[in-house]
Amino acid sequence: MAAINAQMQRKLAVIIARNILRRAAVKQRTGLSDATIWRYERSGKFPERILLTDAGSVGWFEDEVDAWIHTRVRGRGRRPLRTPFRRDV
Repeated sequence: MAAINAQMQRKLAVIIARNILRRAAVKQRTGLSDATIWRYERSGKFPERILLTDAGSVGWFEDEVDAWIHTRVRGRGRRPLRTPFRRDV
């Protein structure tokens, strides 16, 4: 029983330690507009927001947003390879 309580306390400590980003911080980190964030959320392509207050304040877990950004990095500024343009004459 004590082992289960210790395990639950560790999980709770991890959950409590998570930072929450507000909308402005998410927009600044991702470079996305409100509408694009909303569309990506609805399609399951962006982390789900959490409701912070009854008045409608929302936020996102920082680690989830950072993980999403990490999946979007595409080769650090390198252009994708293109086939040369050929005109059939």
